Amino acid sequence: MPADDAPAPDARSGSPAEEYGARLARWAAEDARLGGRADRLAGVRLGTFLVGGALALWIMVERPTWWPALVVPVAVFAVAVVLHHRAAVEARRARALHGHYARGVDRLEERWPGTGPDGAALLADEDRFGHDLDLFGTGSLFQRLATCATSLGHDRLADQLTRPATRDEILARQAAVAELAPDLALREELAVLAASPDDAGASSVGRDAPPVARARAASSPLPVRPDALAAWGADTTETPRAGLVRGTSWVLGGLGVVAAVGWATSTLPVWTLSLVVLLDLGFGRLVGGLLGRQGADVVRAGAGLEWLAGLLRHLEDGGHEAPALRELRARLESEGALPSQRVGELVRLVDGLEASRRNAFYALFAFLTQAPVRTALALDDWRRAHGPRVAEWLDVAGRFEALVALATYAYERPQDVVPEVVEGAPRFRATGLGHPLIPDERCVRNDLRLDDGLRLVLLSGSNMSGKSTLLRAVGLNLCLARAGAPVKATSLELTPLALAASIRIEDNLREGTSHFYAEIKRLRLIDEMIDGDVPVLYLLDEVLHGTNSDDRLAGTDAVIRKFVARGALGMVTTHDLALAAIADELGEVARNVHLEDSLVDGEMTFDYTLRDGVVTRGNALPLMRSLGLDV
Repeated sequence: MPADDAPAPDARSGSPAEEYGARLARWAAEDARLGGRADRLAGVRLGTFLVGGALALWIMVERPTWWPALVVPVAVFAVAVVLHHRAAVEARRARALHGHYARGVDRLEERWPGTGPDGAALLADEDRFGHDLDLFGTGSLFQRLATCATSLGHDRLADQLTRPATRDEILARQAAVAELAPDLALREELAVLAASPDDAGASSVGRDAPPVARARAASSPLPVRPDALAAWGADTTETPRAGLVRGTSWVLGGLGVVAAVGWATSTLPVWTLSLVVLLDLGFGRLVGGLLGRQGADVVRAGAGLEWLAGLLRHLEDGGHEAPALRELRARLESEGALPSQRVGELVRLVDGLEASRRNAFYALFAFLTQAPVRTALALDDWRRAHGPRVAEWLDVAGRFEALVALATYAYERPQDVVPEVVEGAPRFRATGLGHPLIPDERCVRNDLRLDDGLRLVLLSGSNMSGKSTLLRAVGLNLCLARAGAPVKATSLELTPLALAASIRIEDNLREGTSHFYAEIKRLRLIDEMIDGDVPVLYLLDEVLHGTNSDDRLAGTDAVIRKFVARGALGMVTTHDLALAAIADELGEVARNVHLEDSLVDGEMTFDYTLRDGVVTRGNALPLMRSLGLDV
């Protein structure tokens, strides 16, 4: 539970920067206070244990009949354990929220590039154009958005960014993001749930690291393995002779308790306990496979189960109004206990099994009572009763977490706008469009129109004038719009569109693919997409520049005319002024625009502002001379 003087979860005082700054200061103070308290209680617990252990050893050697006196140190130790546990929980919460808001401030102050998951591993599977657009990778849009705690949310977020969506899907996502955006309490709750119980993330930066650095690292992504957990739940294998195994465990457990008490009170000879231990060892060898399958498998697959239970509990109790959120809630409806309660049962079973391996004191008790065997059988019963629904619960969790990530972005960017998604002929009409990854103080915005009346914008300009950046600004804002997030513009009206790009094409020595051949393959892919059911917006940067000028001109002319004739919308950049004639020949459906540069006191300057017409000069020689080349 939060400390009494912690900030109220729903309090909001102003802008995101003001709100995050205030909460960061409060939780940093709580982190220091509660962490110190937990450390002191840990010292008390250790001291009590050492004193009690020394007293027990002395009584065993010198005064065996005084063993009732151990009740006092045992009671004191138990109280110390309870108090330390409570303090550790409070300290972990403060550390998690300290890190949560520290990372939030980093995002607002543009210190996020290079931190958090970059989605690079998702590039090959999820998207064919993400490399071109800086959608994935270090400093990418995905890295800016990926505030999810698990791969479940990351995978769903990548899917929403890269795949076309219908108008209804986009509108549903927008409504969900709008409802979740102001809910700071929800994001705090999820941050606490995602915090590592053993503070492993914080320890990875070292105990001597500054507190804010440790706090930032405290909530590293949870190792939830959805595929493995779903596979475990779907396993239909039954434990052979489960009833006999359970009955035997109870008998051996009872004998173990009687033998241990009898030995401790000297009412039974030591060989009695030895015999029971041998029987337990033999039984353990017989059922070892059961413990391994039901124990290690679910533990490896289901790290982060407490997070899953907490997230599902919020969805069950959240009272959301947005249709997309209500639909997720409906998928959790079932007879009997709620999914969060079912997962909570699984958490307790897994914790019980793990305790017998991690806690030396409990391990001895568990061995004598055969408790791990019955826990493993209970896991088997849980899997057969509820396992088939695990995959659906995981899918719901991933979808919800992705929406929360988009809502976080929306809250942190109040100056951005929600795009208007319309029906009718394909269009992408933007005013004040900027690159979402360029800070506002350096971002130059432009207006852009692409629709049935203007299907092609041919963009010319010199080196470094910002042509590729403008293409990426268009592509990334389209990705945001499809995902249901706000866009960096003063207005954007669009229809559902598929996105295609050829901006950053590379050769592949291993596959024996040249740059030109890679370009042709990309153009063929775009050509196939245009034949699909979803209208396409394509972005081509210096198309076919891997071949000679005559072939480039002829090939580009043919490709562009074909794409325009089939109704696709597109932007094409070029250095070659001869290509500008294509737009003139196509008439009203095409338009030439350009970006300019100027030479001031021997240095090249760029204003990155779109202008009508074709650029009239290049800057190759001035750039070379400005760098000291005598040309």
